[in-house]
Amino acid sequence: MNPLHLATQGGHVDVCRLLLDSFPLTCMGHGADVTGLNLIHVAALKGNVDGVLRFFLSHSSSYAAVKQRLADDDRNTMLHLAVKMMKQECVHYFVSENKVKSLHKNNRGESELDLAGNKRK
Repeated sequence: MNPLHLATQGGHVDVCRLLLDSFPLTCMGHGADVTGLNLIHVAALKGNVDGVLRFFLSHSSSYAAVKQRLADDDRNTMLHLAVKMMKQECVHYFVSENKVKSLHKNNRGESELDLAGNKRK
């Protein structure tokens, strides 16, 4: 993980902003970690909607680089991860703000709705 991933994981919006403003090429050159998780995925796993997640999705320069890789190595989208981790606020944000345009199937053939249905059982 690079410093931007760590700041994202810790929910430190000010540090993320400082890193992106000070070292944009360095930060964006490492958009995904070794498992394919990008900054949006890390934020979704943590469920921090009002912090780093909202920042990345509204900060045009960071989102432009991140959106090129919407799925991790297992083809899980940010919505897959939020559903898996039961981050209801993130799921609501992604859907209500139209951040997710369509459903995707991961490597296991599961859509985000499939995962949500499994969580209810």
